[in-house]
This record gives sequence, structure tokens and C-alpha cells, in this order.
Amino acid sequence: MQFAHLDFAPGHARGIDEFIGCPSFAHFVTHHVYAHRPLLMRGCASNMPAASRWRDPEHMHRAAGGWRGHSWLRDGHPRDYTYDEFVAGREGNGVYLPWKPLPEALRRDLSLPRVFACAPLLTRGQLITEIHLRMTGGHGDHNGLHFDGGDFFSIQVDGTKRWTMVDPIHALSLYVDHVYPPPGPTFGHQVFRHHGVDVERLPRIVETPVLQAEAHPGDMLYIPQRWFHEIETLPGRNLGLVVQTHFPPPAAIRRASASFPRGPSVSSRELLMFGVRWRSEPGAAHVPEELRPCLESDAGEGADDALEQLWDRAVDSAVSAD
Repeated sequence: MQFAHLDFAPGHARGIDEFIGCPSFAHFVTHHVYAHRPLLMRGCASNMPAASRWRDPEHMHRAAGGWRGHSWLRDGHPRDYTYDEFVAGREGNGVYLPWKPLPEALRRDLSLPRVFACAPLLTRGQLITEIHLRMTGGHGDHNGLHFDGGDFFSIQVDGTKRWTMVDPIHALSLYVDHVYPPPGPTFGHQVFRHHGVDVERLPRIVETPVLQAEAHPGDMLYIPQRWFHEIETLPGRNLGLVVQTHFPPPAAIRRASASFPRGPSVSSRELLMFGVRWRSEPGAAHVPEELRPCLESDAGEGADDALEQLWDRAVDSAVSAD
């Protein structure tokens, strides 16, 4: 028996934590980044210029019409198209995912989210390592269950995405040590493809606790490091922004005798230990010392001009990289 997604165990699913609007930096890092918990922030990105401008076809044509990047078609083969060519229908309802620096006109549409409003964080080198746009055509898309190395933020601009997430401490139940195809596990490997999972061979799958939610325009989702996630892009125009960041690790991770592996040696045990170490101390005690001034004095509240400038520099360092 096979199932296409992790939706087959409704009794084991519950909602992703939600916050209406944008939490303060102190709340966000204490209760989510250093508690290693995802968070869906409803409407947090609604005031970002991109949230409205990127839904305007004329603005996107002027800002990115000639922007050329990879498109993954429904036949699985990548093609090089411009944004205008993709929109015109030559994409075959695939995915437009240009792994290139954002055009300057789009870059100007990104303003500081409140959860980054902390000067010591924004001046940290390599805070933002990737920013890319993801757009799908009429039939939607499915990105199988996998995990990534950084702290990710997914900003929904248009359309709806359905997210399913699994805590890395449940990696054993996901049979990470027996991923497909052979020869074995790899860092960030898609554990389950959209063709389904044989639950007679892998019975623990149906007992795996999962978190689920739908992201709508203006929502911003935080995906912590190593959390497994599956993304179902619903039919219709769908446009989002993905920001990969690297918050400073907590002391327990820094004290680990070896860095987390990024090759074929990744195992259920290593994912479990990473999750346990990341959340091994309660509350603010786990926040790295260099960020604590922002907790004690509410530094960064209000997103003033100085913080906006620091945000611009952090974003520029990512979007201008080759």
C-alpha cells in the first residue's frame, strides 16, 4: 500500500504554531529559533512592498521581465527561460526558480521583517546566504519531504502553499537511514518522493507526528534547521520568496565534539542529537550571548532607519553574491 504524502495519518497531525502579525525579536528567538520550533506568522510580510508589488503583473514585467533563470518543467527537465517567457505559458506549468541574484528592482521591494530587528544579528557575517524567488504555473507542484541546512523563511506573495513538517527528533520513524534511492542517506535528501511510500515495508511512517498548515499571501513561515518539510503548491499562480539564514548556534551545538555531517554519514541518531542539543537549555538561557542585548533592552523594536540600513546591507551581501 502506498500514500502520496504524509497526510495519511490525520490522528497524528496538528497545526504549526501561529502568531498573528510579527512577533518581537525577543519572542521569536526565545520561543522559536532557540526552542527549535517552526512558526507561521500570519500577515507578517503583508506590509513588505513585495507583498503587493509582486502581485502586479506590470510591475513584475518591468522589474524582472528579462530575468533569465532555470525552469523545471513537468517532464522533469530544466530549461532556461526569462520571467516573461515563463509567464507567457512556455513553462508547461512547471516551476520558475532562478538561482541568481535578484534584479535590483525586486531587491528594493524587500523591507526589514520585525523578527530580524536586532543590530548584533544583522551585522553578523553570512546571516543571509540565499534569497530566491519561486513561481509555479497553473497545475501546482509538490516538493517531497526533505530537510535543509540553514534557518529558512518562506514568504508567501501569491497563491497558497500547504506545508507538512516533521521534527528531526523523529528521524528514526522516517527511516532516514533507508532513504531512496540507494546507496543510502545524504544530507537534505528527499526522503519521500511524490510517487508514495510503501507503509507495509516502512510501518513506523503512519505513527510519525506531523505539523501542518497552509500559508496564504502575506504570511511568513519559519523553518528551523534540519526540520523535515514537504511543500504542496496548490493550483493557480503561486509566487513566493525563500530566504536562507544562519542564526548563531546555541552553546550546546558549539560544544559538540564534531560538526554536524553534510555527507553520506547522516543518520537518524545524528539528526536526533542535533535536535536535542539545539533545544537543551530553556528559554533565553539558550540564546547566544551576542544576541542577548536585544532581549534585555528590546533593541531593534520599531525597525528604525539604522536597522533598515543594516538589513539592506545583509540582503545586498546575499543577492550580489555569484
